Amino acid sequence: MIPSAPGAEDQSRSGVVAVLVVNYHTASAVAQLVDSLVQRAGGVPVLLSVVDNSCDVDELAELRAIVAARHAHLAGATVTAAPSNLGYAAGNNLAWRALVDAGDDAEVDVVVVANPDVRIVEGTLAALGNFVDDVSPALVSARTISDGTMSSGHSLIQKMSGRSARAATDQAGRGWLRYPDGHFLAASSETWRALGGFAEVFFLYCEEVDLAMRAAELLEETRLLTSDGITVEHIGGLSTAEGRDRVKSRLTLHHSTRSRVLLYRRHRSLHAYLPVMIAGRIAWAALLAIKGEPSHGWSVLSGAAAGVRAPRSPTLGVGA
Repeated sequence: MIPSAPGAEDQSRSGVVAVLVVNYHTASAVAQLVDSLVQRAGGVPVLLSVVDNSCDVDELAELRAIVAARHAHLAGATVTAAPSNLGYAAGNNLAWRALVDAGDDAEVDVVVVANPDVRIVEGTLAALGNFVDDVSPALVSARTISDGTMSSGHSLIQKMSGRSARAATDQAGRGWLRYPDGHFLAASSETWRALGGFAEVFFLYCEEVDLAMRAAELLEETRLLTSDGITVEHIGGLSTAEGRDRVKSRLTLHHSTRSRVLLYRRHRSLHAYLPVMIAGRIAWAALLAIKGEPSHGWSVLSGAAAGVRAPRSPTLGVGA
């Protein structure tokens, strides 16, 4: 049996909550995230699995020291060095696989995916776990504070253009898809296994949109909900802000475009919108060039080309 984490009074009806984290040169942020997990556990046993995508010996050593210093306050913790920068989807799947390989997954009731740039500021993981147990099958978000504004933790993607926007309500208007933001989302372990985790064809962006769409297709009763029992603060952009802003911007443009093209190719319901979406991206690239940012425009075009060339079939890292 996995021991319960010491500390707060037990508020949980669920079992172990597994928290998956992918690090990319953000060890100090991971430390603050883990501290908030410990402080806001609410008595539920927390099992932490961190994957380091940094491919840096010093970063890995710092990350392991951070986790080791907090190990006594967790039901268990592991840090796995990725063989290369796997990206967000494959990194989280590897974090889950590390738990499976260690035999720690059997007692997990709830799986939480959390970015390093997230802090739990209100509520508890116990309350989140109870909510997930009550509403499963569901993909559950947390109320999120970002730039001083509270949101539901959901966003929208416009089918025609692929443009994303924050969801102001629980309903998506005509021509839009609603999805849980990837900075913090939860599901029962049964739902996570049934969906096979994230599709690893996505390196950055749209993996959570794909997850929500697959949930609707494979698990017909799956809902997209927000738990009132937990609130997180999301700083945003820490992992992609490594280095100069211009590098970050080009990286974002490339992968956000690549992932959108892949998303539209993978899902039959979006096939009709694909030519229009790609045309819009080409027009955007031309506009960036006209504005004196040809390298940014090229990043959009290279992303579109990469999305067209990439295989559509999912490479899933979680067994059913």
